[in-house]
Amino acid sequence: MDSYTEGFPQERIDAILHRIELGTKHQGSNFGLGLLTFINSYWNHDVDPIECLNINKQVEQFKENLRSDPKYLQKKVKQYFIDNKHRLVIEMSPDLDYENQQQKLEKDLLDSKISKLSTEDLEEIYKNGAELLKVQNTQEDLSVLPTLNIQDISRTIMETNLENIRMGSAGVPVQYSAQPTNGIVYFNSVIELKPEMFPKKLVPYLPLFAQVMTKLGAGQMDRKQLDQKIQMHTGGLASMVHIADHPASFDRFETGLYLNSHCLERNLEEMFRLWTEIFTGRSVYCVPYSHVDHAKLRIASSLMSMKFLHKEIREKGGAYGGGSRFDSGGMFHLYSYRDPQISSTINAFERVGEWLIRPKNYQDEEIDEAKLQVFQSVDQPIPPGEQGMEQFLTGITDQMRQEYRYRLLDVTREDIQEVAERYLLNVDYII
Repeated sequence: MDSYTEGFPQERIDAILHRIELGTKHQGSNFGLGLLTFINSYWNHDVDPIECLNINKQVEQFKENLRSDPKYLQKKVKQYFIDNKHRLVIEMSPDLDYENQQQKLEKDLLDSKISKLSTEDLEEIYKNGAELLKVQNTQEDLSVLPTLNIQDISRTIMETNLENIRMGSAGVPVQYSAQPTNGIVYFNSVIELKPEMFPKKLVPYLPLFAQVMTKLGAGQMDRKQLDQKIQMHTGGLASMVHIADHPASFDRFETGLYLNSHCLERNLEEMFRLWTEIFTGRSVYCVPYSHVDHAKLRIASSLMSMKFLHKEIREKGGAYGGGSRFDSGGMFHLYSYRDPQISSTINAFERVGEWLIRPKNYQDEEIDEAKLQVFQSVDQPIPPGEQGMEQFLTGITDQMRQEYRYRLLDVTREDIQEVAERYLLNVDYII
């Protein structure tokens, strides 16, 4: 009732309209699927789907309605919530004997059906059941199904157009990427924290600082006022600890504070003003990303997850899940979760190298399956606002990605056995 009598604060209305507009234009990996899901219910009720996608027009129409009638929203509250008598009240009462009643109904129905069957009917049912069992036990011919082949994977990467410039008197390096972002500007920044700049005793507090940095207010604004400004002008301001492995060396890495945000182009100046208010101031180690064995280990990781660890940990051990993962920093991870058989799982982990070096444990087709699984991640869609971020954050260039792609595609059975023997046999794991 307060909303009806007092109305809605204009700042909150503007923030919600901004969130609707920004949320519709922001492109994630499933942008097209998200739009289809958005318009589906309207389309089913004979609403023009193209009109649903014209968010700017809808928002402007709403603003015009509000300008012409300041009580427009209050009237809608009265129409749909206060005066609307159309409602349904359902009361549910549990019945402690419900399950027994259902079992009795099922038994009575089954007995009734069986009593009406002739000997011929029973024989026919038995015959159909035997035929069904035969079909279920028949090995499926998977070759008739459409499938991806290694030949379907492009051997070349999609290069990203990047412009590297320096700004200001300090010559701050800036990477610029022009993309079709639907009128949204994406900002990402890494503030490098060198040992001589950042006291060692403060390092443990860095994650906490990053988590609360944008949530405690700024300047003359308390936390609620800052949050409202962020919602009105941006898609959110985020900060986190940044640690990037060097693609060619274990001994080199970059540590810093990573800031990111995005906004509609018209709000760019306000987004940077908010950042200025908040922040003003000058499992087994194997090989790094650029090493020739990195791609071989990644395919080996995918292969053992699908063909060995899934069976040992989930099917036999009863865990909810488990597998292996080989990251860009050269760390080989073996994991399980919700696992009732920890001892047998650890035993399986200790046998992964032995399993990989035995050629009879997997076929060439299964190596191809492992490659396809890896390329599902390698070739996943990259939203326009994230183009070039891999090079920006990790230093991995398009040339390095191209060479890595060639190596993934060219991995052989002998390569997998070689790296398994070299890196995964008789090793000390970090738990």
